[in-house]
Amino acid sequence: MIETFMLRKTDAKQVCAELAKEGLIENTWRVGASRKTTPGEDDIINLTQPSVTLSVDTAAVAS
Repeated sequence: MIETFMLRKTDAKQVCAELAKEGLIENTWRVGASRKTTPGEDDIINLTQPSVTLSVDTAAVAS
């Protein structure tokens, strides 16, 4: 069953590139003037920090 979820290296690299485009992971493989479009074997994949926006309902706070 685990084979169902396994990806080829090229597929996994493309998934990482798409996640970086969406801002979910850092695009560490394009540091400096690198033209690489997908991560390599030695590139570290980091999650980005989620942006948190808090909204306060002032009418609810006042009551």
